[in-house]
Amino acid sequence: MQKALNHHIHELNGYLSCLSRLCGPAYVFAAHAYQVEADVDSFVREAVAIWSEGDEYIPASEIQCVGKSIIEYSQLQSEIAGYVTNGLLGPRELSDAGRRAATRLLLEDITEYYGLASTSMNPEGVFHPLISSTVHRLNIRNEKYEHCLFFVLQIEDMYVLTHFCKKIKSDSVYPKERKA
Repeated sequence: MQKALNHHIHELNGYLSCLSRLCGPAYVFAAHAYQVEADVDSFVREAVAIWSEGDEYIPASEIQCVGKSIIEYSQLQSEIAGYVTNGLLGPRELSDAGRRAATRLLLEDITEYYGLASTSMNPEGVFHPLISSTVHRLNIRNEKYEHCLFFVLQIEDMYVLTHFCKKIKSDSVYPKERKA
């Protein structure tokens, strides 16, 4: 599994990392690009096996992919919105109108990154791959996440694997609230 170099996906990863910080310590968002070397199922199996091993920063853990399905753009956007509208971008911080406007802008930005990645590889390629290409939702399970949205799509000869996750609460990440 070899990473692909695409500066738009690299920028998307930074953008998602920033959004996850605004949402709070429980949230982890990322996007990474890989060279297409096999079909989607083989790619996912290899990615999950590598994640399960851990590395110098992340301990090994049991991660499973228990299936995949096609996710339509409207459903994908709705689920992404559920992740990015927390913390500083949530209902306690923004008015309903402000949250709707921010959500619309954030979703447009995310969609745009995929389009820029696509047309940077092929100017005649698909401009909105999240809208018009096949997006595979991955059913990934891991004991450290409360819930996650993982999805992968192919842009030219590159897979883009994206995730939005919420960690399970633990005292080390979430300080106990003080009582007044």
